[in-house]
Amino acid sequence: MLNYLSDQISASVGLPPMGPRFQSRPRPVVVAGAKLNNINVSNSVVGTINTGSIGTVDQSISALVQIGEPVLADALTTLSEAVLQSGDLTRNQRNEIVESLSVIAKEAATPKESRQNTVALSLIEKSMRVTALANDITDICQKWWPVLLAAFSVGGAN
Repeated sequence: MLNYLSDQISASVGLPPMGPRFQSRPRPVVVAGAKLNNINVSNSVVGTINTGSIGTVDQSISALVQIGEPVLADALTTLSEAVLQSGDLTRNQRNEIVESLSVIAKEAATPKESRQNTVALSLIEKSMRVTALANDITDICQKWWPVLLAAFSVGGAN
C-alpha cells in the first residue's frame, strides 16, 4: 500500500519514484475466523482442527520471535505444521497434540523463571509418544521435540 501511494504521489508531481520500497507482508491464513501468520494450514485439515488452540500456538510463535527465541518458534511452527499434515495420526490425535502444543507454546512465551516446566515436560513427553506412531513425520519429530525438551529441562536452556 505504501509503495502504491508513494508511486502515485511521485506521478502526480511528475517525478520518478523515489524513496524506499517496502516489501509487502504475506496475507495471513484465515482458518474459520482465526488468522494465522506463522503456521501454514492446508484446506484438507481446516475443518478438523481446533482453531482456538492453533491460534494460541500461532500467537505464541509471534511472541517468541519478538522476545528473541527463534529456535523455539521454529520448533513450534514445524511441529504444528507436521502434526496438522500427518496422514498417520487420527483426527483426535492431531487435536490432542495441537492442544498440548498450545499449552507448551504459552509456557515457552512466558519468562523462563515463570514457566511451569513440569507441566510442559509432561505434555511434550506425551506428545512424543503419540507422534512416534506417525511414520510420515518421524524425522521432523526427532529433530524438534528435543529442542522443546531442552527449553523446559531444569538446567537446560535457562
